[in-house]
Amino acid sequence: MKKLLFYFIILLISVWIGLKIAADPGYLLIAYQKVTVEMPLWLAVLGVLAVFLILYFIFRIISNIRSLGGRIHAWSQTRRLRRAWARTHRGLISLAAGEWKQAEKDLVRAASRTETPILNYLSAAQCAQAQQAIAQRDEYLGKIKPEGKIQTLALGLTQARLQLREHQYEQALATLQQLQQIAPKHTLVLKLLKQVYLHLEDWSSLEILYPQLEKYEILPENRLEKLQIKIYVNLLKTSGEGASIIWSRIPKKIRQSPELLNIYIPILSQKSSDDAEELLRSALQKNPDGPLLIQYGLIESSHKEKQLHAAESFLKNHPKNAALLLTLGRLCVKNQLWGKARSYFEASLGVTACPKTYQALGALLEQLGETQQAMECYKKGLLATSQ
Repeated sequence: MKKLLFYFIILLISVWIGLKIAADPGYLLIAYQKVTVEMPLWLAVLGVLAVFLILYFIFRIISNIRSLGGRIHAWSQTRRLRRAWARTHRGLISLAAGEWKQAEKDLVRAASRTETPILNYLSAAQCAQAQQAIAQRDEYLGKIKPEGKIQTLALGLTQARLQLREHQYEQALATLQQLQQIAPKHTLVLKLLKQVYLHLEDWSSLEILYPQLEKYEILPENRLEKLQIKIYVNLLKTSGEGASIIWSRIPKKIRQSPELLNIYIPILSQKSSDDAEELLRSALQKNPDGPLLIQYGLIESSHKEKQLHAAESFLKNHPKNAALLLTLGRLCVKNQLWGKARSYFEASLGVTACPKTYQALGALLEQLGETQQAMECYKKGLLATSQ
């Protein structure tokens, strides 16, 4: 409708101009020296418009001819980019399909002509590593010139993960430490650092890293606690004289864990058996763990009778606990309660035929002069061990 109205207005204007020309064509006289030109005014106006249009089209043609080279170049560039992207796309599909050699070939050939060469070289590096071409992998990674933080992280994280897969833990650690300076809160950087420290068994560095792992929730809460326990278990194992210093750094919420106490109690017993007994007794009141009960019976406390009474207090809730019964037998031996010790050992064997219990009962019987029965216990213990 709008076009129709527009054409109608143009038609009215044309008719109006035509009527004006017919009514009064006007007159134009041009004189220069001895030359004169006479014509109707409207004809002169049309002539000027015609000259203007001719000049306009001439200039347009010249301009198009001059820009033709640029247009051809732009067309060629666009065509190259499309071909490069098609080759890159084909390479990525081959990479996903496990066609490493073909994927590497397509990705590298397209890298110099694409707008995102970092994507091509990162993917080509993965292809090279899959073919065990580690030197070629590093060459591809070295060709990348990252622009900005995101590309630097992409390059570094890919490099670190590839190094981890090849068990190049020292190189991966150096890569990740550089990334940590750039992005100290980056969750994947922290997670990979944790993996590297675990492989290197660098427990001190893991202890330093742990607060960040906890703060940024790198792992679920239960796995974080297991990791923290593992860190301190290994620090205690290698602590030597500094075990008490390590213990003082352990958070109270995990000090009662059996894994830590099983390591720390024997170390503490060498310095102060009474302190070890008190610490372990407190832990057993909350969680009478089997291995910890065994440890409790091995502590040489200066308060043997008190130690026995404490162990017997656990018997009410755990009457069929073989480890507890074995421990009670050992504590009775220390208190020279031979008959009671024998009863506890036999009750423990009634629950579980444990070689250590047979050995303890055999030693008691031998001490009581019952050599034949002692030998029978030793034999049963050896048989239980072999089974």
